[in-house]
This record gives sequence, C-alpha cells and structure tokens, in this order.
Amino acid sequence: MFCVAMQGADPAALQAGLNWACGPGHADCTAIQPGGPCYKQNNLQALASYAYNDYYQRSAKTSTACDFNGTATTTTTDPSSGQCVFTGSSTAGGTPAASAPSGLSPFTPGTGGFGNGSSFGSPSSGLVPFDGAESLLSRARWALCALLLALPLFFFL
Repeated sequence: MFCVAMQGADPAALQAGLNWACGPGHADCTAIQPGGPCYKQNNLQALASYAYNDYYQRSAKTSTACDFNGTATTTTTDPSSGQCVFTGSSTAGGTPAASAPSGLSPFTPGTGGFGNGSSFGSPSSGLVPFDGAESLLSRARWALCALLLALPLFFFL
C-alpha cells in the first residue's frame, strides 16, 4: 500500500503537506531534492506523493497517516518509476522503510497533529519552506567556505 497526493488537489494544500512531511513529519525527502532520483521540477504532485508516502510508510501505514488535510489517498499501485523508487516498493528490495522515529505519532484530526484539524498551520508554526532555497543556501555556504580556505594561498604566491 502506498500514499500519494490526490489528482487535482489544491497546490497550496499540497505545498503545506509537503512542507510538513519533510519538516516536522520527518519524512526522508533527500530523493526529491534537486539532483535526486525523484526530483521533478514544477511537479508538486509528484514531490508531495514521494514525501507523503515516505511519512506513511514510517508511520506503520496507519489510515490516519495518509490524509494530509484531504490531499492524499492510498493506492496499491506502486508509484515508483525508473530510478525513483518509493519507500515500501518491492523494487527497493522488498523491505519497507524503518519504523517511525520515536515520539512521532500519526495525524489525528482536532488534536493538534498537523494543526487544528482544519489546516496545516501557518509559517509561524514552524513549517519549513521546500522551494529550493535551502539547496541554494547550501551551495552558497560551500562556495564561501572554499573561498575562505583558498584565500591564504594568494598571500603566499
């Protein structure tokens, strides 16, 4: 069983779900980062599907773990394709992902799981943007470090 983003879901709600899954939800979103095997630029549904499914698999596949404020659904069809292998896929060696990290509980409406049951929260609730800015910042830090390390070499030449 897999958890995927619903066709035609509101893009803002998909983005909020993606942000939550990759942030507070502790989904492993490495594969959907730029350069990753599942990165599909400008395909929010594909990115959200990967993150939703990773969270769902880590949450012991409970029915409430695949809702994401009404933007997700379960399916028996493996969404993996090519080099992009979804967690829980038989092409990933047949073993599901590790269990949920300790202290992580599935979404329960009205209990403060993803918010108040009617939304995922606001930027002040700790959502982490997933728009490539983090990757750009990482590259900028790396370039700055390389420059600072190379700078002393210019004084000895």
